[in-house]
Amino acid sequence: MGLSRGPELTPTASETSFRDEVICVCYRITGAEILGAINEGAKSLEDLQHKTRVATRCMGCEVFVEELLAEFAPMADGSRQGLRRWIRRHGTWRVVEAVRKFRWDLRKWWDPTRLATWVSEEPRMHTRLVMANLGLPDQPARDAYFSYELRDEEGTRVHKGRTRIRPNQLWIAEIAAMLREAGIRTPWAGLFFLELPQVLGSRRFYVHWYNDVSLTSTHEKYPVSRRKHEGYWTLSKVVADDRFETHIALANMDHRPYVTHMVLMTLDGQVRGSTRVTLPPLGSVFKGVRDFFCKQEPNFRDDLVLYLDNPIQPIMFYYFVLDRERGAWQGQHL
Repeated sequence: MGLSRGPELTPTASETSFRDEVICVCYRITGAEILGAINEGAKSLEDLQHKTRVATRCMGCEVFVEELLAEFAPMADGSRQGLRRWIRRHGTWRVVEAVRKFRWDLRKWWDPTRLATWVSEEPRMHTRLVMANLGLPDQPARDAYFSYELRDEEGTRVHKGRTRIRPNQLWIAEIAAMLREAGIRTPWAGLFFLELPQVLGSRRFYVHWYNDVSLTSTHEKYPVSRRKHEGYWTLSKVVADDRFETHIALANMDHRPYVTHMVLMTLDGQVRGSTRVTLPPLGSVFKGVRDFFCKQEPNFRDDLVLYLDNPIQPIMFYYFVLDRERGAWQGQHL
């Protein structure tokens, strides 16, 4: 039996604004499409992802979509009437703005910032962490307290700490200093995990991998409670020759083992290598692509694509290219 849609309602300006609003920028999915899928029986984020592809690429709209589900999915009289009731409660300004304000206020209490990244400390590559506590025009910065920990490649916690960032200041930390404090010998590589109980004005967390001749950097913004988009983790250019070699770093952010196939393919789809990768809970690995495929010896002179076929569990995937001649690294996360 289908849901009763109730009497037809004349759309208000706020309803029309919401329905025309692009919620998912990646696939240009509007509020009308999302509410239509809910009316057709979508009850979970996975249902909406399969029906509309919303929140399956950059994940930027996921929390917003989950709020819409929580508001409208339980209603048995159709999303038109539910939307109108919701507008009456939240005001007549644009619905999207109301939801975003609600989301920001609510996150201060229930959505802590959780970040994880792969880090290294050895003569070829050091790691520096940078985070800012910036105020916003409508929300002055406050003291931010957070806890952090280091876990080795087997996922064992080897160090933990707690610190504070004062308003409108930076927190800069060297992994080498943390390891010295913990009495851990180098070289060392593993997972850095951070949990912040409140939202910062700036949620960007920067990682610098550097040595005497190079610095490469990336930023992290990836709550561990979320899944990656449908499809594959893909690296579109793999290099391995006498001078350059691509290295892969994987950091498992899950409390379960992470298992995936790592596949090398040519641009026309021919498989040149395949290997199974297993990481322990909160474990990590860092290897050159030759080491991952050492038993198969694929021809790296061809243009090759590398992908991982487990996009469901939370994993941080990085690639680094080493220039052996200069001893320089270039890297990025995917």
